[in-house]
Amino acid sequence: ATTIYEGIVRRRQDPSILRKRSGNAYELRIFPLQGNQSRKVKINYLVPVTWTTSQASVPLPTDLLAASAVATPFTVLFRGNPEWARPEFSELKQATFATAIDPTNRSQYQTVNIDPAQLGTKRALTLVVPAPMSNGIYASTFKSGMEGYYQTVVVPSIALGIEPLVKKKIVAIIDFDSFIPTNLVQLADVYSSLKNALLANLTPRDSFNLVLPRLTPWRYSEQWVPGDSLSIERALSSPNLKQLSLNSNISASLLSGIDFIKATGGEGSVLLLSNSDKYFTKTAAEQFAQELSKLAPQLPPIYSLHYGSYNRYFYLNGTYYYGNQYLYEILAKNTGGASGFAYTVDGLSSQLLNFTETIDATVSELDYTVTLTNGYCYSRFGNQDASLQNSTFPLRKSLIQVGKYQGDVPMRIQIGGKYKDKIYVRSYEIPATSIFRGDSVHKSNWAGYALRSLEAFSYSASNIRAMVDLSVSNRVLSNYTAFLALEPNDTVRVCVTCTQPTASGCATCSVGGGSPADSQIGGGRASSVSVQNTTEIDALSLTASPNPFRDEVQIAVEIPANLSNSAFRLEVSNILGQRMKTFSVAGGGKGKQVFTWDGKDANGNDLAAGTYFLTLVSPQKRLTVRLVKM
Repeated sequence: ATTIYEGIVRRRQDPSILRKRSGNAYELRIFPLQGNQSRKVKINYLVPVTWTTSQASVPLPTDLLAASAVATPFTVLFRGNPEWARPEFSELKQATFATAIDPTNRSQYQTVNIDPAQLGTKRALTLVVPAPMSNGIYASTFKSGMEGYYQTVVVPSIALGIEPLVKKKIVAIIDFDSFIPTNLVQLADVYSSLKNALLANLTPRDSFNLVLPRLTPWRYSEQWVPGDSLSIERALSSPNLKQLSLNSNISASLLSGIDFIKATGGEGSVLLLSNSDKYFTKTAAEQFAQELSKLAPQLPPIYSLHYGSYNRYFYLNGTYYYGNQYLYEILAKNTGGASGFAYTVDGLSSQLLNFTETIDATVSELDYTVTLTNGYCYSRFGNQDASLQNSTFPLRKSLIQVGKYQGDVPMRIQIGGKYKDKIYVRSYEIPATSIFRGDSVHKSNWAGYALRSLEAFSYSASNIRAMVDLSVSNRVLSNYTAFLALEPNDTVRVCVTCTQPTASGCATCSVGGGSPADSQIGGGRASSVSVQNTTEIDALSLTASPNPFRDEVQIAVEIPANLSNSAFRLEVSNILGQRMKTFSVAGGGKGKQVFTWDGKDANGNDLAAGTYFLTLVSPQKRLTVRLVKM
């Protein structure tokens, strides 16, 4: 895309280009941007939903606000339906949505205004709704021509009928060293992320406890605490967290948690969260692990997570170990737990969700198939790697599968697996009345999974062609494509009340033109925004030839006889939106009018080669043609 554009305008950079840099990294370049001028860009993108037994959540990109020198309030709009309802924020329970009415179709949506000061420094914001599941299963379909797309989400513990057998017991230890800079992850983020992970993965049948480091570590309770939401909120409330010492004491805190598990029956796991790097060398880590084994010979599974700091590290056998990460790997191997490292809030939240999903509840030899009673499914992708069919999978972690189908519902789902050496198998037939109606997002979602699968293979010529074709046809970025936004016109105007974008712009405010994807990537066509739909207005036209041009270009304007005389304006602007030239246009009754532009500005100065925009403005309609001067 860059080569094509540069071949036209002879520039080293383009006005706006969106690239995919790696699996989850993207880059948007906007040129030119001079002095204190501003540009507006509208980006539409999809975010994977995180499913649990009780809720579905998506992170909002509030971390982007940290790039701005000015704290700017923003608005969140939520358009729900009976399937998706009752939105709230995990981190801001006090923020309540208000109901608003879409004036175009009188439908309801919900909105809330957020002040960045409410989020703190680099804080995350997660939108949560109750999970619309039945028997631990969610299914939806979408037909595009003869081809169908589906999405299914299955929670193994519920679908296999063994949820009553699952009883998690977690002792969470929050360790904090105030002498270590943690500018990337604040202590408040640790509390919030832990609370969200426990709320997402514990049920009232589960149990937990909390240990905070002091000279003598402080326990929240001397008995297991039920894992209901009220108990979790109460345990992680501000008064209790004041018990936390600002000096690390990992050894005493670990022993306190291990002793508690032994004293209450010996069942349970330890979840250690620490920013300490006291044991960051190989010698110190191995010595600590040996001493801990002597003090507590039968250790419970220990899940350890180093967060926030990566100032001290060492290199061993081809791997960099940050903070106490090497110690945590030893503890994981010795106890059957796991270890992790997170230096961002998103990483911390993701790791904690993964740990709390896995602790004390995994299924092995898992198999999961989807088909139709009157047809078949194919081209399946999901979050369970086909090469790891015999590996363990968290019982409460949602199995997500997207694919294509031919035929008609009902849908059939079969799931099987082994839990504590016993095999469980369940089959379900999902009738049409229980399958939710999807939309074109299903197709984009499938394309994203398919591209990810292709990117995992060797980059042969045929593989690259397949990626390019799939990316372009579905407008989903790949490693071998880029999207250009060439026209700085009304299609990138920002509207905070845009609740229903349509092919002719926002149905609420009539801003923009083209589909949402066109607003994002230019669409490769002239923009026209119409506020009326009459034959006379549609007859209004603007053309230019030749285009690209070198010396001069002929501009033709045709205005229907019944349109107003007084409000037409024909102007040429550069890519910064600066007006270079204006032509006088007569109103109705004049028929076709032809103008010649010699590529000079209003003062007779020759303009540089590049891209310019010819715009015909009227109260009824705006037409824009992109001109390229060679």
